[in-house]
Amino acid sequence: MLAAGIVFKASADVDFVLELAGWVSPPTAKESEATAEGGEAPQEEGEQEALQASAFQVQCADLESREQFTELDSKFEAALKERFDSAPESDVECAYTILLQLLLKWEMLPSRLLALATDFAS
Repeated sequence: MLAAGIVFKASADVDFVLELAGWVSPPTAKESEATAEGGEAPQEEGEQEALQASAFQVQCADLESREQFTELDSKFEAALKERFDSAPESDVECAYTILLQLLLKWEMLPSRLLALATDFAS
C-alpha cells in the first residue's frame, strides 16, 4: 500500500516504527558477494532486491524493543523537523500522522499533543 510516498506492506505485520524510520532514513541495497567483487549479482525475474536497514532504522528498532519510547519520540521529532521543509507536504503530513498513532500506542499522546501543536504553529 502507498500512502503519500511512504510504502507500507499490506499485512498485519506492518511495523510503523520501522516504516517511519525508513522514510526518514531509507534502507540501502544489500551488497552481495558478486557486487562486492565488482561483478553484477544475478537476479531472477521478479526477485526483489534485498534491503539492509539503515542505521537510523536499527537504532529506532532497538529503542522500541527496550521500550525507550520517550527517547524514540525525541529521535523521530528531531528527524521529522529536519524533513519538514524539504519533503513534500503530503509525505510530512503522513509521517506526523504515523507519529501521532505511535504516541497514542505508547500512551504518550496527552503529554505530547500541546508541544506538537506548538511546533506546527511555528
